[in-house]
Amino acid sequence: MRDEAIKAAIEAATWAPSVHNSQPWTFVVTGEEIGVRADADRKPRDGRSGERDMLIGCGAALFNIRIVLRHSGWAPVTRILPDPDRPNLLATVRLGEAVTPDETTRRLVDEIERRRTHRAGLAVLEAAAADAREHRPDLDITTTLAGGPVVEALQEEAADAELLVVGAGGSRVLPGARLGSTGAALAGRVDCPVAVVHEVSQEQHGVVAVGFDEHSDAALRYAFEEAGRRGARLRAVHAWQPPALSPFALGYDPVLGELFEQEKRRAQALLAPWRHRYPQVEVVEDIVCGAAVPAIRRASVEADVVVVGSRGRGPLRSALLGSVSHGALHHSHCPVVVVQPARELAARPR
Repeated sequence: MRDEAIKAAIEAATWAPSVHNSQPWTFVVTGEEIGVRADADRKPRDGRSGERDMLIGCGAALFNIRIVLRHSGWAPVTRILPDPDRPNLLATVRLGEAVTPDETTRRLVDEIERRRTHRAGLAVLEAAAADAREHRPDLDITTTLAGGPVVEALQEEAADAELLVVGAGGSRVLPGARLGSTGAALAGRVDCPVAVVHEVSQEQHGVVAVGFDEHSDAALRYAFEEAGRRGARLRAVHAWQPPALSPFALGYDPVLGELFEQEKRRAQALLAPWRHRYPQVEVVEDIVCGAAVPAIRRASVEADVVVVGSRGRGPLRSALLGSVSHGALHHSHCPVVVVQPARELAARPR
């Protein structure tokens, strides 16, 4: 009876659910002890999510073993990670004292072979991949069904990416706020540029807009490259404001005009090395005396994409997305790309 119980437990373990039906486990029987081992060659995917998904699958197999042994009349005695020298040996289960299975155990055993595959996530992926292939049949398109929190999963996927693209859920309560929480969180956490797409207009303007100041090398490089790739004009938006308590803020036209010319020359100096590097890109300067976010929002009306930088730096950068980039993400009328300053060290033309 004990041998039959062990055989039934292992058979039940193979019915355990696993991500992508990867079945990332092996079982070894030594006497009356079953060893549950993780098979790293069968883990669902690389990286931390793959490790987690593998452990979840092995945990489900271990659960089935324990339930079936109890159903067979034996208490399962389990040791988790019993041997530090064998990290792939996740657990051992041996037959303990005789027990009488209860109703809950019997019902759980009945459900083991009735498992179902939840295909909702796969259906979404398949539909998205089909739509992408219809628009760009020349691209190599792959899909990944990731588990866990959305931001963490996308952050991991973006580790080796050149661009991360997410949609924007917007807000039903505040119609003017177009950005979802996922886009806002990712724009401050990943090193690659993040594109947040609210909706794509059928009308193409042939314009890339970029908001810039003296800290925007990475954003300028991305914007010039994108304009060159698209064969589009580049609208370079530089907004400035006079000191609130200065005479300039009171509207003295001659002084304000001189200050405007100074800001214009400063903006042109910032653009000069990029014009030299990308001579094929037509640049339209948009020098605005006023707040940056409204200026970028106005430029976005007749742009195909807006590019902004992020001031966030160091371990707190996710909380320091920057008021301009945050405002552009919320209020622009076209897709917005946020470029992190992590790339600025190599960004400035020499």
